[in-house]
Amino acid sequence: MGEPTTREAVLHIAEEVLEVEAARLTDGAHLTGDLGATSLQLLDFVVAVERHFRVRFTAEELKAERLGQVMQAVEAAVARR
Repeated sequence: MGEPTTREAVLHIAEEVLEVEAARLTDGAHLTGDLGATSLQLLDFVVAVERHFRVRFTAEELKAERLGQVMQAVEAAVARR
């Protein structure tokens, strides 16, 4: 098996850091409302994603509230590298 896709990597990080079941990780899932992420978990999630992909998010990308928006932010940040 090759490298995980961006989506697979983000979902894995979310599952681990946010401590939620994989079945709950949908594009439309609200990070705090649906997944119950705390502010500390969100910070850990952002740091873990930035480290994994070796990127930095813009201030606008950090406003992502839904998992699908996080995926888009990762793809945009990777494209800027």
